[in-house]
Amino acid sequence: MVDFGDDTALRSLAERGVYEATLTDRWWIVTGPNGGLLAALLLRAVQDHVRAPRAELSPRILTVQFLSGPALGPVRVQVNLDKDGRRICFASAVMTQGDRVICQAKVTLAPPLGDEFDLSDHVMAAVSPPGDCPILDPTATYGSARQRWQRREVVATEPAMVAGWMRLDPPVAIDAAVLALMCDNLPPSLRAKVADPERAERTHTTTIEMTVYFRRPDPQLSPQDECLVILRSASVVDGLHQEEGEVWSADGRLLATSRQLALVFLRA
Repeated sequence: MVDFGDDTALRSLAERGVYEATLTDRWWIVTGPNGGLLAALLLRAVQDHVRAPRAELSPRILTVQFLSGPALGPVRVQVNLDKDGRRICFASAVMTQGDRVICQAKVTLAPPLGDEFDLSDHVMAAVSPPGDCPILDPTATYGSARQRWQRREVVATEPAMVAGWMRLDPPVAIDAAVLALMCDNLPPSLRAKVADPERAERTHTTTIEMTVYFRRPDPQLSPQDECLVILRSASVVDGLHQEEGEVWSADGRLLATSRQLALVFLRA
């Protein structure tokens, strides 16, 4: 059975740091491939590139800019290790299709840094546990990307919030790439601010830039574990929507936070 590992498979080319992948319609949404999938591909390429010389490194920050929409078919990813520091390393990746730049990323990586200064700086929303939340019909939405998930409906506990318990279907090991994917796979939280239900359903966003902060180098989850993903609408100014995200484990550990800026549009 095809899973997310197949969808993000990379072929290493002869030139070091250059990879090829194939975009299929399995992750298509309203106007093209899901941005979370592109982010995961860029991150996978960076991780593969740094794994041999620095296996102890884990992604800590991922920032992706989405420059243009790709078509189905092959894409190429070029990775560079910009600075190989003792504690903090910086890498960049660019995805192209033909002569077009599709997206580009900056990735910050670090080895384990210890827990001496750990603080409980976020509080998980008081939502029902996964077993008490109904599984949503994956086909009752636009595009095929939602069909890659098992998603449970979560009742919002505050205005301008969308949330869901999520895991990939079929399940795969949950790592940084999967967490980045989760940050971009719920309906836009902006819809919670739109009073008219018909207009809310037609409201969509196209991400321009997304940053994900990975809060734990090892999420210590099994493929079957479900994560609570929360997105909150922060503001819309001049057609651009700012959205804040959190990913939590079922036992209350904060795994990732995100922020993205997206262009708002109405589906016809």
